[in-house]
Amino acid sequence: MNDVLSKPVPPLHSGILLVSPAAHYPAHNWSNTVALMRALGRKGQNVRTVIFSTGTETIPPELTDRVDPVFSRLPPGWKKVAAGKWQERRFGALMNLCETVACLFKAASIAKRTRRDAETRAVLHFIGGSYWVVVLAVFPFRRIRFVYSLYGGMLSGPAAGWKARLRRQLGKLLRRAVDTGRLDFTCENEFLRDQLAPLVGTHIHVIPYAVDEDEPLPSREEARRRLDLPPDEKIVLFFGTHRREKDYRTALNGCGKLPGPPLALFVGKVISSNDPREVIAECRYPKARVVDEFVPEEMTKYYFAAADVVALPYEANFSRGSGVLIECCRHLRPMIASATPYFSAFLARYPCGVTYVPGDSASFADAMRRMLADRLDFRAELERARHDHSWKAAAERYLELYS
Repeated sequence: MNDVLSKPVPPLHSGILLVSPAAHYPAHNWSNTVALMRALGRKGQNVRTVIFSTGTETIPPELTDRVDPVFSRLPPGWKKVAAGKWQERRFGALMNLCETVACLFKAASIAKRTRRDAETRAVLHFIGGSYWVVVLAVFPFRRIRFVYSLYGGMLSGPAAGWKARLRRQLGKLLRRAVDTGRLDFTCENEFLRDQLAPLVGTHIHVIPYAVDEDEPLPSREEARRRLDLPPDEKIVLFFGTHRREKDYRTALNGCGKLPGPPLALFVGKVISSNDPREVIAECRYPKARVVDEFVPEEMTKYYFAAADVVALPYEANFSRGSGVLIECCRHLRPMIASATPYFSAFLARYPCGVTYVPGDSASFADAMRRMLADRLDFRAELERARHDHSWKAAAERYLELYS
């Protein structure tokens, strides 16, 4: 275990530190952190980033001197405990807590040593980690302002046992923390903001999921050659980790009603009991391929480019947003999405796809028929949505929040 806390650190000219405790996990936290570092750099803010340890995700060469790990290698046994499906990891919550605390003290130390002057208040922006560690840190670290990016609810889940007894006190603690004026949260859509507003008031801000709008995209023909996919087959892509809320049965049963069912391409790691291979067998779907892995960033564009349409088949009670929806816009691929509140509102604002009735395979078949046969032109709206959800636009909003 090689502690690098004593590593010399250049001055923190911007006053901004990104903190990404879960950077060593194969998830979105680290890619989002890297993209935000680059976007802020283009705005003249050369921020530093603190991570728990190097590991699964690599550090881009041009950012190496601005990334400060607490440990140069994961502590003994840590990688083994952290392996496996997220929901099934032993001691996952405890590890998340420890990693966040370690990154907090590392970041606070850097901020204290490198402030431009005694009047500067550093900003620590946490992308992942335990938000309760950040909430509690507000009280002892009075010269630091905190921002935390939320990708889910707060005080969520069934209120039973000790959680039910403590929920009211935890809510009070949360309100005390935001009342200091030194803690703000961000989320990716208005629906999550409206759920959290009763807890944190005006200290929850919508900054949408962001993508790189300048990345060159491969052609469909190039992508299919690269992935060894049939050149003339219709392909529907199911992209992203396979979570319980995704309703693959409705989608496959709907595709099965078409005269020529498209190739169903499932790309993403299975992290729950919702295994597409089992659903394919159950539905006896004739043409499918499953890529069970966390797809490297550089390969994502090929899967989207190879597809004719992307499916987002969520259950009716799904109320959150989806990064895959914005990835469709990034890669200029139209989508079929279940008519849940967020998806319906998004496609009303940016008509770049169609919706279907959740759980209704006939409705899904009709949507797929329109997408594949009518050849609707969604490109202009896809480009508009991609621009509005670019890292360039997100960086402006983050800078407003930091100030």
